[in-house]
Amino acid sequence: MVIKDVHENLVELLKEKRLTIDIPHPNDNLYDFSGWLKISNASSEGAVENEEETKLKLKYAQFIPRGSTIRNSESIIALVIYPCKETKQVLNSGKYKYKMSRGEHRLNFALIINVILMLSLAGIFTIMNYRWTEYLRSMHDYLF
Repeated sequence: MVIKDVHENLVELLKEKRLTIDIPHPNDNLYDFSGWLKISNASSEGAVENEEETKLKLKYAQFIPRGSTIRNSESIIALVIYPCKETKQVLNSGKYKYKMSRGEHRLNFALIINVILMLSLAGIFTIMNYRWTEYLRSMHDYLF
């Protein structure tokens, strides 16, 4: 019942107020977040009255990274600030380096040796076949 009352009061509050958020562009530092939430009265025409503007500082303690789990709370009111691919986690992830085990290194080495051996044998047998064919052609003209 409390959640429903909060939801109805929030909807009424948002109809009367205008919210503006000033935040920096996303950066790769996960532990640095600051910004301002400005709450002001909105008139019926949509113009903002500057007389009753309230500024609230947004800090890292109020920032919830994407994929987080919130516990020990019945409900929360959240605002999505960085909805695109340039979120703090994506910018912080950096380049990924694939790690290989010793077995993979040995397997790659054996594969390279096998390919080199196969290409060298194919070249040697091609040259031997050419010379053998030339030898047979000189001796047996009627076969070719």
